[in-house]
Amino acid sequence: MSLKTPTVVITGSGTVTCQSVIKALRIQNELPVRIVTVDASDNVAGRYFSDAFHTVPAASDPEFVPTLLDICRRYEARLLVPIVDYEFRPLSLAIEQFRQTGCLVAISPPETIRRANDKLETDRFFRQYGFPTARTWSADSAREESAELPYPVFLKPAIDGRSSLDCHVVSSREELVGLLERLPNSMVQQMITGCEYTADVLADWNSSVIGVVIRERIETKGGVSYKGRTVADPEMEAHVVRMVPLLGLHGPANIQAFRRGDELFFNEINPRFSGALALSLAAGFNSPLQLLKLALGLPVQTVLGQTEIGLTMLRYWDEVFVDEAGEATLPSYNLAPPAALLAELAS
Repeated sequence: MSLKTPTVVITGSGTVTCQSVIKALRIQNELPVRIVTVDASDNVAGRYFSDAFHTVPAASDPEFVPTLLDICRRYEARLLVPIVDYEFRPLSLAIEQFRQTGCLVAISPPETIRRANDKLETDRFFRQYGFPTARTWSADSAREESAELPYPVFLKPAIDGRSSLDCHVVSSREELVGLLERLPNSMVQQMITGCEYTADVLADWNSSVIGVVIRERIETKGGVSYKGRTVADPEMEAHVVRMVPLLGLHGPANIQAFRRGDELFFNEINPRFSGALALSLAAGFNSPLQLLKLALGLPVQTVLGQTEIGLTMLRYWDEVFVDEAGEATLPSYNLAPPAALLAELAS
């Protein structure tokens, strides 16, 4: 199967992140692109936005990587974009297998993935290189010091946490001990109240930063920002630009922090595109397009300091309707009020 148009394969077709990557590739007119998406379920909206769709085994299945390799060979894919956190380790270990098919996997090396997915390792990384962060305790340390901890504290998974699952604000020693019994693979952090910020970042394969967009997470649902605003934060941007080569990040990442007045506290590194990628895209940083250029060996220019500040995103639900024959309808509701009516109301 010989294809002139470059193919991009994206996992997690049911996620808003995958759908945002699709949007980024659809709205650009610099490069032709064929989009293939995959998911463990076939009942997902993203399949209807892509040129082809395939169901694949779960990331824990030994056939997950071979199945994706077969799909990438079939379409002569030039780029594979992993979306789901559970996929990162097996795919990072298989980077060379995909490279031999001519496909770049948009994932960091295995050691980088390990340090990002293990949140205690992330904390050690922050402290090793002097990045500001909250006080942190392992589960064992939290049990030993439970009587002296500065309650309230924040408990979260130490490994592979996602979508705010098993995250708790803990107000007392008794509550903490009970949660640690139920969730032994957890960690505890100093409770920081303040504004949440995320830096959407893209790096090349030398860990040089191509672009950074910093946004305030105004409101979240299920761990995903659905109200946000791009902001200027030179301090956070400088830390992120220094952090990327030290960690050895390749491709996309989102790096999270809290800001309390003049104090900055880094708390998460996610080596993937963020759920609010759409906001960075609207602000002028089409990172999926730049990633495709990297995969094709095309020149990529840095866009640091060139994106729109003060742009607010307000998300809403939309639908795809699928009939019994499997045909999809993507309705256009024409929600914007008519200009004539707006002018009449303003007069």
